[in-house]
Amino acid sequence: MPYIKDVSEATERIVARLGVGIAHPPKATMRSKVVRIKDKLNPNEQSGVVYRIPCKNYSFNYTGQLGRMLGSRIHEHKLVVRRGDGLSQVAAHTYETGHDFNFAATKIIARARCKTRRESIEAWASDENSVNRFVDLAPGYRALRSHFWTGATGV
Repeated sequence: MPYIKDVSEATERIVARLGVGIAHPPKATMRSKVVRIKDKLNPNEQSGVVYRIPCKNYSFNYTGQLGRMLGSRIHEHKLVVRRGDGLSQVAAHTYETGHDFNFAATKIIARARCKTRRESIEAWASDENSVNRFVDLAPGYRALRSHFWTGATGV
Protein backbone atom coordinates (compact mmCIF):
# COMPACT_ATOMS: atom_id res chain seq x y z
CA MET A 1 0.00 0.00 0.00
CA PRO A 2 1.50 3.41 -0.89
CA TYR A 3 2.33 5.73 1.97
CA ILE A 4 0.00 8.71 2.46
CA LYS A 5 0.79 10.98 5.40
CA ASP A 6 -1.72 10.74 8.28
CA VAL A 7 -3.97 8.34 6.34
CA SER A 8 -1.48 5.47 6.43
CA GLU A 9 -0.93 5.81 10.20
CA ALA A 10 -4.68 5.74 10.88
CA THR A 11 -5.13 2.73 8.59
CA GLU A 12 -2.29 0.89 10.35
CA ARG A 13 -3.91 1.46 13.78
CA ILE A 14 -7.28 0.15 12.58
CA VAL A 15 -5.85 -2.92 10.86
CA ALA A 16 -3.37 -3.67 13.69
CA ARG A 17 -6.30 -4.60 15.96
CA LEU A 18 -7.13 -7.36 13.47
CA GLY A 19 -3.56 -8.63 13.53
CA VAL A 20 -2.70 -7.41 10.03
CA GLY A 21 0.43 -5.44 9.23
CA ILE A 22 0.81 -3.02 6.32
CA ALA A 23 4.01 -2.48 4.36
CA HIS A 24 4.70 0.80 2.58
CA PRO A 25 7.14 0.37 -0.31
CA PRO A 26 9.37 3.39 -0.91
CA LYS A 27 8.25 5.73 -3.69
CA ALA A 28 11.74 6.19 -5.10
CA THR A 29 13.48 2.88 -5.68
CA MET A 30 17.00 2.37 -6.94
CA ARG A 31 15.56 1.03 -10.21
CA SER A 32 13.47 4.15 -10.82
CA LYS A 33 16.56 6.30 -10.32
CA VAL A 34 18.85 4.25 -12.59
CA VAL A 35 16.64 3.08 -15.49
CA ARG A 36 16.19 5.48 -18.37
CA ILE A 37 13.39 5.13 -20.91
CA LYS A 38 14.51 4.95 -24.54
CA ASP A 39 13.56 7.71 -26.96
CA LYS A 40 11.00 6.90 -29.65
CA LEU A 41 12.45 6.09 -33.04
CA ASN A 42 11.90 8.42 -35.95
CA PRO A 43 9.50 6.72 -38.43
CA ASN A 44 12.29 6.67 -41.05
CA GLU A 45 14.47 4.65 -38.66
CA GLN A 46 11.84 1.96 -38.03
CA SER A 47 11.99 -1.46 -39.64
CA GLY A 48 9.51 -4.30 -40.05
CA VAL A 49 6.65 -2.05 -41.15
CA VAL A 50 3.82 -1.79 -43.66
CA TYR A 51 3.70 1.74 -45.05
CA ARG A 52 1.60 3.91 -47.37
CA ILE A 53 2.85 6.73 -49.62
CA PRO A 54 0.03 9.03 -50.80
CA CYS A 55 -0.13 10.67 -54.22
CA LYS A 56 0.32 14.46 -53.89
CA ASN A 57 -2.89 15.69 -55.51
CA TYR A 58 -4.97 12.58 -56.08
CA SER A 59 -6.49 9.74 -54.06
CA PHE A 60 -3.94 7.19 -55.29
CA ASN A 61 -1.39 5.63 -52.95
CA TYR A 62 1.36 3.04 -52.82
CA THR A 63 1.30 0.44 -50.05
CA GLY A 64 4.44 -1.51 -49.32
CA GLN A 65 6.16 -3.59 -46.67
CA LEU A 66 9.77 -4.06 -45.69
CA GLY A 67 11.98 -5.51 -43.01
CA ARG A 68 14.65 -2.82 -43.45
CA MET A 69 14.59 0.80 -42.33
CA LEU A 70 11.76 2.79 -43.89
CA GLY A 71 13.96 5.82 -44.65
CA SER A 72 16.26 3.80 -46.89
CA ARG A 73 13.30 2.41 -48.85
CA ILE A 74 11.77 5.87 -49.34
CA HIS A 75 15.17 7.05 -50.61
CA GLU A 76 15.19 4.12 -53.07
CA HIS A 77 11.69 5.07 -54.28
CA LYS A 78 12.88 8.64 -54.94
CA LEU A 79 15.92 7.40 -56.88
CA VAL A 80 13.83 5.01 -58.98
CA VAL A 81 11.39 7.81 -59.88
CA ARG A 82 14.30 10.06 -60.84
CA ARG A 83 15.79 7.28 -63.02
CA GLY A 84 12.44 6.35 -64.56
CA ASP A 85 12.69 2.62 -63.82
CA GLY A 86 9.69 0.91 -65.43
CA LEU A 87 9.78 -2.05 -63.03
CA SER A 88 8.85 0.14 -60.06
CA GLN A 89 5.13 0.74 -59.59
CA VAL A 90 5.85 4.14 -58.03
CA ALA A 91 7.96 5.27 -61.00
CA ALA A 92 5.54 3.75 -63.54
CA HIS A 93 2.59 5.58 -61.97
CA THR A 94 4.56 8.85 -61.92
CA TYR A 95 5.51 8.63 -65.60
CA GLU A 96 2.22 7.23 -66.91
CA THR A 97 -0.05 9.74 -65.16
CA GLY A 98 2.25 12.64 -64.29
CA HIS A 99 1.29 12.32 -60.62
CA ASP A 100 3.95 12.85 -57.97
CA PHE A 101 4.05 11.00 -54.67
CA ASN A 102 4.22 12.85 -51.35
CA PHE A 103 7.13 10.96 -49.79
CA ALA A 104 7.17 13.30 -46.78
CA ALA A 105 3.61 12.21 -45.88
CA THR A 106 4.47 8.49 -45.74
CA LYS A 107 2.57 6.78 -42.92
CA ILE A 108 3.27 3.55 -41.12
CA ILE A 109 0.10 1.44 -41.24
CA ALA A 110 1.29 -1.51 -39.16
CA ARG A 111 4.31 -3.19 -37.65
CA ALA A 112 5.13 -6.88 -37.91
CA ARG A 113 8.41 -8.75 -37.54
CA CYS A 114 7.33 -11.68 -39.71
CA LYS A 115 7.49 -11.12 -43.49
CA THR A 116 4.38 -13.24 -44.11
CA ARG A 117 2.38 -11.11 -41.69
CA ARG A 118 3.62 -7.91 -43.33
CA GLU A 119 2.66 -9.25 -46.77
CA SER A 120 -0.80 -10.22 -45.50
CA ILE A 121 -1.33 -6.77 -43.99
CA GLU A 122 -0.09 -5.17 -47.22
CA ALA A 123 -2.61 -7.19 -49.26
CA TRP A 124 -5.35 -6.33 -46.79
CA ALA A 125 -4.48 -2.60 -46.89
CA SER A 126 -4.23 -2.41 -50.71
CA ASP A 127 -7.37 -1.24 -52.45
CA GLU A 128 -8.59 0.08 -55.80
CA ASN A 129 -6.61 3.32 -55.26
CA SER A 130 -3.32 1.48 -54.70
CA VAL A 131 -0.90 1.74 -57.60
CA ASN A 132 1.02 -1.37 -56.57
CA ARG A 133 0.05 -4.78 -57.82
CA PHE A 134 -3.41 -5.15 -56.35
CA VAL A 135 -4.12 -8.42 -54.59
CA ASP A 136 -7.69 -9.32 -55.45
CA LEU A 137 -9.45 -10.61 -52.37
CA ALA A 138 -12.54 -12.82 -52.38
CA PRO A 139 -15.82 -10.84 -52.06
CA GLY A 140 -16.33 -11.93 -48.45
CA TYR A 141 -12.92 -10.60 -47.45
CA ARG A 142 -13.52 -7.35 -49.38
CA ALA A 143 -16.65 -6.75 -47.32
CA LEU A 144 -14.71 -7.41 -44.12
CA ARG A 145 -11.88 -5.13 -45.24
CA SER A 146 -14.19 -2.22 -45.96
CA HIS A 147 -15.87 -2.75 -42.58
CA PHE A 148 -12.58 -2.78 -40.64
CA TRP A 149 -10.69 -0.05 -42.51
CA THR A 150 -13.39 2.64 -42.52
CA GLY A 151 -12.76 4.85 -39.53
CA ALA A 152 -11.45 2.07 -37.31
CA THR A 153 -7.76 2.56 -38.03
CA GLY A 154 -7.65 5.95 -39.66
CA VAL A 155 -6.08 4.49 -42.79
